Amino acid sequence: MAFQQGLSGLNNSSKALDVISNNIANASTIGFKGGQAQFADVYAASLGVGGGSQVGIGTSTSVVQQQFSQGNISNSNNPLDLAVNGAGFFRLQKSATDQTTTYTRNGQFHLDDNGFVINAQKNNLTGYPVVNGITDRSQLLPVQLDTSGVTPKATGSATTNPGIATQMNFDDRDLKSLTSASPNNLAPWTANTAFPPNNLNTFNYSTSITVYDQKGNDHALSMYFTRVGNSEGTAPAKNLWQVHYVMDNHDITSTVAGATNTGASGVPTLEFDAAGNVLTTGWVGGAGITMTNTIAAAGGLESTLPPMASVVSVIDSTGADVTASVSIDATSGLLDTGSLTAGGSYVVTYTTAAAAMASDYKFNIDVAKLIDPTQGGDASFAGLFTNDIPIDYDNSTLFGAGYDVNKLTQDGYPYGRLSSVSVSQEGVLRGNYSNGQTKDICQLVLVDFIAPTGLASMGNNQWAETAASGQPLVGDPGAGNRGLLQSSAVEEANVDLTQELVNLITFQRNYQANAQSIKTQDQVMQTLVNLR
Repeated sequence: MAFQQGLSGLNNSSKALDVISNNIANASTIGFKGGQAQFADVYAASLGVGGGSQVGIGTSTSVVQQQFSQGNISNSNNPLDLAVNGAGFFRLQKSATDQTTTYTRNGQFHLDDNGFVINAQKNNLTGYPVVNGITDRSQLLPVQLDTSGVTPKATGSATTNPGIATQMNFDDRDLKSLTSASPNNLAPWTANTAFPPNNLNTFNYSTSITVYDQKGNDHALSMYFTRVGNSEGTAPAKNLWQVHYVMDNHDITSTVAGATNTGASGVPTLEFDAAGNVLTTGWVGGAGITMTNTIAAAGGLESTLPPMASVVSVIDSTGADVTASVSIDATSGLLDTGSLTAGGSYVVTYTTAAAAMASDYKFNIDVAKLIDPTQGGDASFAGLFTNDIPIDYDNSTLFGAGYDVNKLTQDGYPYGRLSSVSVSQEGVLRGNYSNGQTKDICQLVLVDFIAPTGLASMGNNQWAETAASGQPLVGDPGAGNRGLLQSSAVEEANVDLTQELVNLITFQRNYQANAQSIKTQDQVMQTLVNLR
């Protein structure tokens, strides 16, 4: 029997050397899982033989078991290189039409000419598509990047928190104002005839932001802030600030309406409380501000002008002063034009009266007025904006510190093309676009098996399910026992090269020892043959 025993030892040692050599050969193969040869002893099935007198007849290879332990993770420069840190396999499909499915730990993926995410064997990575921000889990499909780009969106068209959000600090130490005495006085805004303003002494501070129309064209919107109240401590109080708006060098201040008191008119105004926090927004807000407007008298109370404290002058189209013909209604504070010719054009200069302020800190650029030259708009804006543009000053302050824009955002954006992709730990494949927007494209999945050692190796770093592996259990990365994904990284082979070299020496010795046992048995047999 020694020949049979030695021969089985040679065969098994040779099998082990094959497995070890395969492990060493694939030590640099991404996603490779090393194998381990497992052996069992062999006994003759003989009835009635006591256990103490049995002699084994050698060994056999029970199985070559793959080891699905975690491999080291190394970084790469390809965002579509994905490493699984934990359990689970990527699900691959032969093609969009051939649904033959295999599984892999090799996350080296790239794009084909149709935008599909594929591996080196051109198998498609699969996942759940994301449509309008909602993951469609009805079926697993090949992952395909949307290269059509992102449609532009006009500023103010978002359904939540739309428009422009502004949060800034106004410098309370800046004492220049419209109603201050020299040298702190500012000139009226009406002196400006070009933009940027040719008279820098008409405002205290300015900032700007880019807004977008429905075709994605950009427009420069500038905001000029002017302190109204004087620095001498007399009325009007110095916590009032006017805001003039200029879009594409057009003064659109008169097109700005209130978010709540939409019927008010005049220059949008911010009011701060004694502690320096924004309190109200509205129009005019305090008495004593001198303003000039052109009206077309309609007879009766002139509702297009704000309440007045007094009328300075009323000049008709011929230049004649007809101030004596008008008066202020004592109840409403509005100009009474009953004695003027209906429809006539008049330039009215007046000082304002206190007006009610709203508490929502918001204004709206009225699109209807924006395109109407008779209301301070410009026809060149026609068809560009479909929604009013809200402007929010919530949490703005008036502190004794420098002017500081803490927040200035808007919700519009131009057309954008796909510029890069990224994958989150939870497997969300996200497109990054040239306009700064992002869009979820796909939810990648990982597949787990009850018995992954039962998978059949198909070569090319791929496995197929078998009855021994159990059914594939599909889920998101991080769910259950599944691992997380790491983008721009790959999982190296789990082969410990040092250990494999030691194993190689060990089984080489085993092979030599089994060969020696055969040689010894041969010598014994030769001795018996030579007996005479």
